[in-house]
Amino acid sequence: QGSRAGPPRVRSANARLISISTLKLIEHSTRVVQMRRAFTSNLPEQQLDALQQLVTKHISDPALTKIAGSDDFSMTSTERGLQRWEQAHLVAALDVLNAYQIERKSRSACHLGSLRLARTKDFKKDPRTRMCELLKRWLRTHAGSALVSEEELRGICGLCRDMLNHPKLFPARNPRSFLQSVAEVYDHLQRQLKEVLERDRTCADLAQRVLSLSRNLISDAIGFLLLAPTDFRHSDALPSLEVVALWQSLPDLGHVLPGRVDPALQRTMRDVWETQCGSILAAVLGTPWCVRLFDGARAEEEASRAVEDRPSALCIEDKGSMKTLDSATRSMRGSEAKAASGNNQGSTSCNRGVGLLISEAASQFERGNFKHSGLAGAFRDAKDPAQTRVRQSYFDAAQIVFDMVYLLAEVLVQFHRISDGLGDYGMIRMSPWLHPFLDALTDKVQRLKANLDHINEAVESAYVLARARQGRVEKPAPSDRMTA
Repeated sequence: QGSRAGPPRVRSANARLISISTLKLIEHSTRVVQMRRAFTSNLPEQQLDALQQLVTKHISDPALTKIAGSDDFSMTSTERGLQRWEQAHLVAALDVLNAYQIERKSRSACHLGSLRLARTKDFKKDPRTRMCELLKRWLRTHAGSALVSEEELRGICGLCRDMLNHPKLFPARNPRSFLQSVAEVYDHLQRQLKEVLERDRTCADLAQRVLSLSRNLISDAIGFLLLAPTDFRHSDALPSLEVVALWQSLPDLGHVLPGRVDPALQRTMRDVWETQCGSILAAVLGTPWCVRLFDGARAEEEASRAVEDRPSALCIEDKGSMKTLDSATRSMRGSEAKAASGNNQGSTSCNRGVGLLISEAASQFERGNFKHSGLAGAFRDAKDPAQTRVRQSYFDAAQIVFDMVYLLAEVLVQFHRISDGLGDYGMIRMSPWLHPFLDALTDKVQRLKANLDHINEAVESAYVLARARQGRVEKPAPSDRMTA
């Protein structure tokens, strides 16, 4: 037996080594347990502090903000507590929290093989329970309401989303964990937010406001271009210079709304629309987008029927059917008819029509041909650089007005329809296209303002101030009413 066990001294040394190893293992285990206990004892405080910071960040309701220092957020019933509901996703989120609280059990840190021991324990005021009760209180308050505030809903969504960023503070020990339940609640809140945005019409109201202001701007700009730098004294007989009133005076040839013409006003403004400046404005007024912008879908349908019923003889001008016109005004009327006919062929044709009229007028002015220009006498000197810049500002302003009419009627109207049908959610989804459009529209508005300011300064200097000082006034001159 002695030979098998070894000498006594060896056996004694082995025993001492085993004792030392056992003592070190026990000391290490003790330190691990102490550290775990220290961490466990501080964890609820850390959880509560983190939750309080998140609640303060996202929640503005004073009744919900003091989650850490109040006893109001203790465990409540796991029933819905609602007789009826209006918001399905909020009720579903409430059910998720109730299910979590029903299935929640205290899990031991000890393992038996691969199993974690469960212990029976009631959770009444721990941080997880407090947060669940805060969410349940908000959900019960708003689930039965027909209207849910977007701002409050975004706050609750933000609170749930930020809680998901703290997995170490809320370790999972149950099959249905706290953060898993919060993630499900967040998913339902996101769907509810989508429904709220679809019902909200804030963007639609703003788009309608932009459309209203744009109509005012376009109408005023056209009226200014019709009166300020021109000698269109016949315009004094018009009862109104609004776009819907000017339609009544447009010539029959290519009229966008022939059912609204007024023969008396047509006779009054006939000479105006036959001038080069007048034909440019008539082409802008005759576009289908101008009809859509100022008179809506009903007038657009009326214009479409008018195009279909228009005699074919008026639709073949590109083949030289303008021979019936008087030779003295054939060129000008032909240009106007091309512009009016082009309006029904798409944006390219319309732009070509307005652009062609502008280029023809600029070419005539450079050669000093102002007989049929329509410009006032102070702007008819082809050799004066200052007057040349005024004429260029006039052309640029007319082109910008045409571009804006197209953008507003063809693009902004569609954005308004989307926001009106799908609410703010639809406008948010369209934001990648809306923002570049607004940037382009803003740029055109600023350029239009600069051109109109330049023209206004020239007209005031040449006519308003000159008459006030009883100085010499170039003729033909605008009437006193035109420069008022």
